[in-house]
Amino acid sequence: MFVRIRKIFSSTTFDNYSLYDTDFTGFEKGRIIDYKVKYKFLYVGVNTDILFRYNFYLSLKAGYSNGVTAIDRDNHRLRYLYSRGECTGDAYLADLSLGWEFLPHYLLQLSAGYVNIDTVGIGRMYQYGFLAAKQERTITSEIKTIVFGLMYRF
Repeated sequence: MFVRIRKIFSSTTFDNYSLYDTDFTGFEKGRIIDYKVKYKFLYVGVNTDILFRYNFYLSLKAGYSNGVTAIDRDNHRLRYLYSRGECTGDAYLADLSLGWEFLPHYLLQLSAGYVNIDTVGIGRMYQYGFLAAKQERTITSEIKTIVFGLMYRF
């Protein structure tokens, strides 16, 4: 078992595109909404690896951060509406991996991970370039992953 300290930078972008429509609904061709959120945090965690017979292993990881910074940007292009939030909060991380070294240096691995990020702060909304509203904002993410992979260890 050992203690781990890591810094994480994460950025996610969502774009919404519209198809061209000539009827009265007024759809536009191209990107109409884009959303981007960036997380930055340093976390402390524990890691343990358990080795079994026949080259099988189990790895458990857990981490926590109380210093998450989240910045998001939401741009509604057709309404000239732009908002930006700056928040702080905490994050929890967990990971469970099972692996099998079937040949020297070759591993099959199945991993399941979970990350929960909760932040609160201030959001500002601008319309036509002028500040339209200032409000409390929460930025949260819950990320679940399952990965199956073939690895080569040097």
